[in-house]
Amino acid sequence: MKNLLAIRHVPFEDLGSLAPVLDAAGYRIQYVDAPTADFDRVAGYPWDLLVVLGGPISSNDTGHFPFLTREIQLIEARLKESLPVLGICLGSQLLARASGARVQRAEQTDLILSEVERLTRLFQNILEMARIDAGAVSSESRWTHPSEIIAAARDQVEHAGKLENRKSVRIHASPPLPAVNSLSPALRGRWC
Repeated sequence: MKNLLAIRHVPFEDLGSLAPVLDAAGYRIQYVDAPTADFDRVAGYPWDLLVVLGGPISSNDTGHFPFLTREIQLIEARLKESLPVLGICLGSQLLARASGARVQRAEQTDLILSEVERLTRLFQNILEMARIDAGAVSSESRWTHPSEIIAAARDQVEHAGKLENRKSVRIHASPPLPAVNSLSPALRGRWC
């Protein structure tokens, strides 16, 4: 049986669905928790495979989490000996750092900025509704062609899609819809 060491950074992030696959491949899995690990002892054992798991921190956070430096050193030593290392999420960042690469938080920054923009729009909408509710803004009823509503919705979805650099959103609307000539009396009193 082959020995696998999985370095865990938080208790709830383990090998997950990989565990049964690795077990079936003949690996005996052992976990060590990075914050409390004795990396000298870990380095001295002949692991057939080292798996460095994820966590809610960055490989650049060595000042706050000194154990990351020891992990990077362990990975560097294994790489020098051409021993297998698998990095998942944070583990892949640590593997990159051990290989001499620079790791940046660009993807997280994009995610944060798109979330800030979404929340800003939400608060603007809430403020606008409060102004209308307080009577500070007079609302006027006007006829809007359904194709204008669809076009406005399409523009918002496409704008949101551009914020998500990882995804491309394309919306196709049918040709302009016919105008609604009559409206139910029940609805007319409500919205017109």
